[in-house]
Amino acid sequence: MFRRQLHDSSSREWGRLGESSNCASSPPGGDYSEPVTQISQRVAGALWALDTTLAYSRHYPAINWNTSYSLYYDGLKSWFDENAATGWNARRQQATTLLQRDTELQAIVQLVGPDALPDSERMVLEIARMIKEVFLQQNAFSDTDGTCTIEKNFGLLEMLMIYYEECEGVLKREVPLGRIMDLPVREEIARMRDEPNEGFTEKKDAIVEKFKQILGALEVPGRTGGQKKEAES
Repeated sequence: MFRRQLHDSSSREWGRLGESSNCASSPPGGDYSEPVTQISQRVAGALWALDTTLAYSRHYPAINWNTSYSLYYDGLKSWFDENAATGWNARRQQATTLLQRDTELQAIVQLVGPDALPDSERMVLEIARMIKEVFLQQNAFSDTDGTCTIEKNFGLLEMLMIYYEECEGVLKREVPLGRIMDLPVREEIARMRDEPNEGFTEKKDAIVEKFKQILGALEVPGRTGGQKKEAES
C-alpha cells in the first residue's frame, strides 16, 4: 500500500506504508497472470497495481493496496527503525492487517449487509474507510496534500491507529457503535490530511488528546457513573 508521488518506471519513492522500486506494467485486460507481466514483476520486485474501480470512484492514486506489494520491505526495516518514528513498522503492519480484514468483511456485507455484523467488525469497516480516505487517498493539486514528509506520513497513520484502539476500548464498555459514529471529531481527523507539514505533529497530538477525552467520556445509555462502578464491582 502506498501513497505519495508516482513517477517514471525507474524511480524509487517512499510510500505511506513502505518503500518500493517501481516498474511500469500494463497487462492486457488487467490479467496479472500473463507470462510477460509475471516476469516483469519478478525482475522489479515490487508492484503498484492500478485499479480501474478505484479510478472510476475518483480514489487517487488508484493503487490497489491488496494487490500491490514490495519485496524490499524486509531488507529496509532497519532503515525505518533508524530514520522513521518509533513504531513505524508496527503501525504499518497494523494498518495492512485491517485493510485485509476489511476486504474479507466486504464480501460478507455484499451478501447480508453491514447491519448483520457485530459492532467490532463494523468498526473495522469504518477504520478501513478512514485509512483509505485520510491516509491512502491524495489530492495531487493540493499544496499540502500533494506531498508530505515521512513525519506527516507516520503522524496520520499513528493518529488513525490510536483512534481505532480507543474506539475498541469504547465498544468493550458496551457503548453502541452509533454513538461513536455520531461524533464530529471524525471529521476533524479527516481534515488533518490537509494540514501542512510544518507544525503537523503538534496539531496531531492535540487531536489525539481531544478524541481520547471524548471517547473516554462515552458511557452506555441509561447507565450513570455510579451504576457503572457498581456493575464493575
